[in-house]
Amino acid sequence: MTATDLQNLIDAVKAIKSQRGFNARVELINEKWEIGECIASDPEYKKSAQGNGEIIDAVSEALEMSTSDVHYCIQFFTEYPDGVSTAMEKLGMDASWTKIKEECLGAEKEEKIKEPRYKLSEVEKAFRSWFRKAGLSKPFKNGEGFEELADIEWRKFKNLL
Repeated sequence: MTATDLQNLIDAVKAIKSQRGFNARVELINEKWEIGECIASDPEYKKSAQGNGEIIDAVSEALEMSTSDVHYCIQFFTEYPDGVSTAMEKLGMDASWTKIKEECLGAEKEEKIKEPRYKLSEVEKAFRSWFRKAGLSKPFKNGEGFEELADIEWRKFKNLL
């Protein structure tokens, strides 16, 4: 296989991946719009002044969605009653449910909280092991006082994390 053939294959695979990812996001966006349509069109929901917390809570629990997400589904339908195409045109290939909420419905940007790569207890074990291996216990007679120093240094180190 030539370098050009390989690059063409990679480009084709990337195009498939990109299109399928977009299609999946579009399906989720359609799902959210349809959920909003179903709730907003429900006679009981309409009758209860369109703000019945019991209905929202029940749907939220049944779908394992947050109540705010259910509210956004309803808002999405009410602000885009002709379907998702207007919102999709605004966002293009970068469309996602999060972007719909933020850029079309006025939701606050969601801050992603990164999970720490290592648990603090694992870091502490590694730190104490390094502390021992570094020969820092040698000045201590029979190791007395070493653990206290390790505790002090660990607290200093932990504050840097």
